[in-house]
Amino acid sequence: MRRYIFILIFILISVNFTFSQEEITTSSGKSENYFYQLSLGSSYSVYFYDIQTVLDSMDEGTLSRIPLSMDLLFGNKISNTIAWTISLTSSFDSFSSTPDYFQMYNLTMSAGYQYIPFQTGLFMGLNFGINMLIPNTTLDYIGDIEFGSNISFDIGYFFESLKFTKAGIIPGLGLKLGHSEMKRGSVDQISGYINLGIR
Repeated sequence: MRRYIFILIFILISVNFTFSQEEITTSSGKSENYFYQLSLGSSYSVYFYDIQTVLDSMDEGTLSRIPLSMDLLFGNKISNTIAWTISLTSSFDSFSSTPDYFQMYNLTMSAGYQYIPFQTGLFMGLNFGINMLIPNTTLDYIGDIEFGSNISFDIGYFFESLKFTKAGIIPGLGLKLGHSEMKRGSVDQISGYINLGIR
């Protein structure tokens, strides 16, 4: 009787260990589907309508601009080559001209799909979302924050051979083209990024 009890305990331990191993494998397989991406760079914006009117009124000879941009992206692979993504992009334009200055902020929240044709390296994305144009409060041509729609396309490459740290951080380069349509104007953007991704 005691022998049967020991055999039963051994079987239960074996089954539990096997189940645990399968659970770990499944869990790690699922985690590999998620990826994260941080992009830092410069975003050159082209403004239209009311916004451009203000630019035209400034002294172009002394006008200077500092464009900066940051993009945070989270994705989940649907298949080996397709993933859905959500992203938050913040771009900043600082204009100065004697004696005037003003700043323009664009904040974009979007969702879309990313296509990875070779499963690693090259990627292409299409995103749709909303845009907030936040001018300096001293400007009266547009007033408060203005909302609009946004569509963007991005393409980039991650250098898998340069992967570093145990977290699997991969450096890359990216380019994004975007268009935002608002009530009193529109904004076209071209952004160049240095990417850091966990993929």
